[in-house]
Amino acid sequence: MDDLICKLYEINCIKIGDFNMKNKPNSPILMNLKKIIAYPYVLEKLCDIIWNIINKCYNVNLICGINYSVIPLVSILSYKYKIPQIIIKENLKKKNLDGIIPADANCVLIDYVIISGKTLNKYRDFLMKNSITLSKSIVIYNNSGSSFTDVISLISVNSIVNTLYKNDKININLYNKINKIINNSLQKRKIISKNNTPIYKKLINIIEKKKTNITLSLELDDIDKILKLVNNVGAYICILKIQINVIKNVTNTFIDKLKNLSIKFNFLIFESRPISNNIEFLDLEMQKYEIGKWCDIISINIGTTNEFISKLSHKYKNLGIILEMNYNIDYSNNVLEIYNNINLLGIIKNKRIDNDDNLYFSYINNNIENTFKNDIDIIIIGKEIINSENQEIEVIKYRDIAWNFYNYKRI
Repeated sequence: MDDLICKLYEINCIKIGDFNMKNKPNSPILMNLKKIIAYPYVLEKLCDIIWNIINKCYNVNLICGINYSVIPLVSILSYKYKIPQIIIKENLKKKNLDGIIPADANCVLIDYVIISGKTLNKYRDFLMKNSITLSKSIVIYNNSGSSFTDVISLISVNSIVNTLYKNDKININLYNKINKIINNSLQKRKIISKNNTPIYKKLINIIEKKKTNITLSLELDDIDKILKLVNNVGAYICILKIQINVIKNVTNTFIDKLKNLSIKFNFLIFESRPISNNIEFLDLEMQKYEIGKWCDIISINIGTTNEFISKLSHKYKNLGIILEMNYNIDYSNNVLEIYNNINLLGIIKNKRIDNDDNLYFSYINNNIENTFKNDIDIIIIGKEIINSENQEIEVIKYRDIAWNFYNYKRI
């Protein structure tokens, strides 16, 4: 890979500078791979690298280039390694496609650069509509500032900078200058909010200190499994979401152990069963499991009365509140005015309202990119971790991807 990066730099496919990127932080690297058709050695080198990935990991019997500029690369790959190629013409609405599709088509998409991922999604949807299974997408250079679970990127900004410096293509002054641009670009977005409640500040501090915006939802009823899982992944989450009434054999010992883990790993505990909107049952529900003693966050449904809000804010003022909103209804900011007097920490919804005073939570969609497209702050995952063979590795993967989106999508 070092040889390829150096060659791309020599033929001016990699440029060094401080480049303005639309809707994104400045980049010290600009890569244009369209001209590599003039350099057969580079094309062949890329083909070998891509083939090693495909041959090692995937049972692929079809390849497709994202656009016309990458077709020469894909054509060489197809010819050299005997993989059929299809070409999707630019007008996807007319479903223009050249080539023969196998009955058991398992395709890999190939492109030079990924910027936002929108083009990949468009081609992916087109393949699915034509009954073609997509194994993976491979891009040479990831210029999005984010990671994607279903995309393999061959070259990153850091790998370019380190390789060029190591091979004496750039000097120490330029190396330091580039790294300064990278570090400036990676600065976390600052959350500008009127929300100054203690619980809000505490959560933001956890998020920034641990560099995670993952809420782990544990839909488990076994206390031993819960404690074991939390002990494995607690270091990588900012909130633990449980539902106390479905857990079997809840004891004070279990509560104490769970609270100690939250202190050890620095996360908040969220009791997610929405508290009844009936003011007469508020105290009864809160006292049943002594929620106010061990819990940091509770949930309420939209549609509560002013009297209920008043009692909640007065008697349980230390608890953060997350508002459960119907995913299928579009709410206006006026709906939230009734909740101004409580510690409204966040809102669970799949689309952000034009309001920056609260954090927005969403359960993970088909992929993290879709989850964050509506400016969501925190994703909620559960079965993805619970059902994993290696829970720690799995939560780290989601943590890293979600953190990239948290940093980049709202700068």
